[in-house]
Amino acid sequence: MIWSLCILAAGAFMAAAILRWRGTVFIALARHAVATVDALMSPAEEEVKLPLVEQQTVRLIGSLVLGFFWIILSAVLFWLSSCAAVTFDLHPWTWMDWAVVSIGASLPFFLSAKSQAPYSALQQLFHHLILDAPHVGHWLFKREVKRVLRGNPPSGRPFVIVTGLARAGTTSLLNLLHETGVFASLNYRHMPLLMAPGTWVGWNKPKQSQSIERSHGDGIQLNLESNEALEEYFFSTYDDYVEQEHVSEYSLSVARAEEYAQYQDLVTAQHGGGLYLAKNNNAILRYASLAKHFPSMRTVVLFRQPIFHAASLMEMHVHFSAEQEKDPFFLTYMNWLGHYEFGQNCKAFSFADGSGMPDKSPVTLDDWLERWIAYYERVLAIKDDQMLLLSYDSYCYQPCQAVNVLLKAVGLPSTDIAADAHQNERPEPEGASEEVLRRALALYDRLLIHEMPLGA
Repeated sequence: MIWSLCILAAGAFMAAAILRWRGTVFIALARHAVATVDALMSPAEEEVKLPLVEQQTVRLIGSLVLGFFWIILSAVLFWLSSCAAVTFDLHPWTWMDWAVVSIGASLPFFLSAKSQAPYSALQQLFHHLILDAPHVGHWLFKREVKRVLRGNPPSGRPFVIVTGLARAGTTSLLNLLHETGVFASLNYRHMPLLMAPGTWVGWNKPKQSQSIERSHGDGIQLNLESNEALEEYFFSTYDDYVEQEHVSEYSLSVARAEEYAQYQDLVTAQHGGGLYLAKNNNAILRYASLAKHFPSMRTVVLFRQPIFHAASLMEMHVHFSAEQEKDPFFLTYMNWLGHYEFGQNCKAFSFADGSGMPDKSPVTLDDWLERWIAYYERVLAIKDDQMLLLSYDSYCYQPCQAVNVLLKAVGLPSTDIAADAHQNERPEPEGASEEVLRRALALYDRLLIHEMPLGA
């Protein structure tokens, strides 16, 4: 009896271990199945769509064959172990046999090494299934628009975009604006079903999550309720502006602008009202056309003393590049959300007037200063009455005044929200060349001239 049970347990263990070991095959099968559906839903012309469908179908069939192979191998292995067990002890299957098989089949999953990654393999797969299928996302978006907006035109209400080159204080301002209670914004509860913000939140009701420090290591705490720069995924699934070395400035079409207005209404409806608020460091890529389509839009662009700003970007670039090397999903996640500011897939901004950041990978402090100069030169070139400039230092000194100025800009009354002023006490970084720093400081002075007044 003992030998029979041992053989059954060993057979179940080995069969499950094979499936656990070849889990990537079944992950690929799921991803290829969704990719095939996504290709079929593409609105592209048939001559473009058909080869893509055929390619995805071949991959799907290959994954199916491999999946069946490993399932059959596992089943045969377990069947052989069952036959061997019978030779030791002829008896009908009892509850003890089934218990031993269950324990043996479960052990490979319990004994596998615990991953230190913030997302489990199952969570990563779910993100891939949703975010790698843009055409499915478009269908979900249209479905939610039809269900929630019921044919009504977009509300046309004012909204606020917080932007600037990364590390300028945009997250802090986003959070402080949201604390006023008059804005609605995307947050981590909407991940990964970003194209249909009400659908996922409607039935996914996780318990309140514990706050953890965000991956930047800058002390900002995050949980499921934290707002984040998530709207870029909406634009990237439609518009072709992300290239190998850079992201390009482009004009938003009338149709896309209307869909963006609908998207805003979906977000505000899910929150029960309020004005739409977003942080998007890529907003400059489409700002000129956004301003034309949405005259009630107000965009606040934060900027920081260039030497400190460049040093912070360089520090984050090194940090994120290392983290993405350890966890490739981290890089994929940032690519989905259009975070190309630093890390292994750092991209330059290329602007419509022919200017832009150098395409070469930034390494030195001068490289980051050149990127800073290119970004904010373009900001000044496209600035209009809908764009408000705010320096990082002014925001740190007068955070509440900054919020109230922005509230007034969209026709809302001021608020008594509390926020502590603080000051940058870091020593000035060294290593920049005198000529590049001179140009950066001259541009900084020009930005200060156009900064929105905060009053006393």
